[in-house]
Amino acid sequence: MMSKKKARYGLCIALIAIPAMAFAHGGATGIIKHRMDAMTSIGDSMKLIVASARGQRAFDKDAIKGAAARISAHATDIPKLFPEGSLDKPTEAVPAIWQDWDRFTALATDLETSAKALETKVDSLSDPSELGAFIPAMGQTCKSCHESFRIKK
Repeated sequence: MMSKKKARYGLCIALIAIPAMAFAHGGATGIIKHRMDAMTSIGDSMKLIVASARGQRAFDKDAIKGAAARISAHATDIPKLFPEGSLDKPTEAVPAIWQDWDRFTALATDLETSAKALETKVDSLSDPSELGAFIPAMGQTCKSCHESFRIKK
C-alpha cells in the first residue's frame, strides 16, 4: 500500500509534468505537433543508438532494434507530416520543403532505408562498436535535412 506522502508526491509530479508536456512544443497543435513529436522521437531514438555505440548505455539489442524501428516508421511518415504550406507557428519547417519536395522526400527515404538496415542487422552484431557502421548514414541524413529544410537556430 502506498503511503499518503508518496501519493501526494506523485500527484505533485503529475501536476507539474502534464502542463510541461502540453507546452513542450510551444503550443503546437494538429499536424505540426504530430510532426514535432515524430522528430523528437527520431532524435531520442538516435541518442539511444549513439549512447549504445559509445558504451554509455547497455548494448541492448532489443532497445536498439526498437529505436531503429521508430526511426524507420517516422521516416516513412515524414512526407505525410508536411502537407504543403503547413507553416503555422511554432513550426521549424521552411518553405524550401515544398520548393524542393523531391529532395526532401528522398532524404526521408534515405533515413528510412538506413534505419531499416540497422533494424535488420542488429541481431547479428556482436559488439556496440559495430553500430558505428550505421550511425553516419542516419546522422548525415538528419543533418542534411535540417540544414536545408529547418529554420536555422
